Parts: sequence; structure tokens; C-alpha cells
Amino acid sequence: MSPEEASRHKSMSSEDFVMSVNRALDFGYGPHPSSSSLDHYMEKLFSGSGHTAASTKECFEVPPRAIGLISERMAFPLSLMHSHDYVSKGLALVGDAAHTVHPLAGQGVNLGFGDAAALAKVISEGVSVGADIGDLSLLSRYENDRKAANVAMAAVLDGFQKMYSVDFGPLNVLRAAAFHGAQYISPLKRNIISYAMGDKKSPLFS
Repeated sequence: MSPEEASRHKSMSSEDFVMSVNRALDFGYGPHPSSSSLDHYMEKLFSGSGHTAASTKECFEVPPRAIGLISERMAFPLSLMHSHDYVSKGLALVGDAAHTVHPLAGQGVNLGFGDAAALAKVISEGVSVGADIGDLSLLSRYENDRKAANVAMAAVLDGFQKMYSVDFGPLNVLRAAAFHGAQYISPLKRNIISYAMGDKKSPLFS
């Protein structure tokens, strides 16, 4: 939502906020998703390939209703920042200290987990050979391993944010077709999920 809408939702009463959340989860942004002509076309196109994702048969389910607040409301502005250097002697930046991405699909925390795992591996390897764990040449291996992956994911998320910020008929059709294609092609869908989890270097076939 816009910054103005976010500010209004933070300041409204708890009761009004819960009502707004439930409206958004249910009918707030249009009717419930249903099969469209594009769904039927994609299913017909890929039905004989044996690669159709099982989830394409699932119907939309209304999420459970929110009944109250249990914590303070927080707003997270869309932002994209990336540190030029991750390491210096005796210092390594990980997670949001090294990069911030748009809060879409929980990828920020996944990138942080990837950073932590890569840094732990580098430090463990250094300890095993008696190296100084703060040595720049050792820590640079962590930066070289993670920077390319983080920049790539940041670019993907920035692309999603820009793609969905434009309401233009032909672009909307292309966007819908692309996402339907990913939904109906199981190998591609699995690769995208693995990429999002940090298990693969590329969301495409490999």
C-alpha cells in the first residue's frame, strides 16, 4: 500500500484494523480467484507433458479470519540497498547489514540465512587449517560466494516490485501468462522454489 495508507492503518483503532485485514484477505481486492480461460488453455497445453504441477488442481481457500492484535503494528517500506563491500579485516557483514531487499516472499531472511551459512563454512575451513578467522583473504571468500547470489535475487525482487506497480493491459496479460506458465510446468516451478530457498544458483532449468 502507499505510505499514506500504511500510516492510516498504523493509527486506526485495533477493531478497524482487524476489519481491514479481514477485508483484504477475503474480498478486499476483488472476487475470489477462479479458473479463467487462460487456466483452461494452459492446462490443455501442458496436460500431455506429464509435468503439470499438482497445485493447479487446488481451489482457492479463504484464509482464516483475524480476530485481534497480539503485537504492535509495524510498517516496512519497500527499499533496496546493497553494500559495496561485505568484509574488511576482522569484520563481515551478513543479512540486512550487507543488503536490504523489498519485503516480498520472505526472501530477505532467506538471503540472511545463506550469508550466515556461507560465513560459517568459511570460518570453519579457516579454523581447520589454523588460519586467522579475521584475515581479509579468508573473509573475501565469503563475499565472493554470496555477493553474486544476493545481487541476483535483489534484481529479481526489484523486477517483481516494478512489474506489479504498473497497471497496463498488455503487460498485465504477459505477467499473468508468465506466472501461469510457472504454475503449470512442474520442473520450472520446483527450480524457482529451490532458487528462492537458496538451494540453486538459477531459477531456470539446470
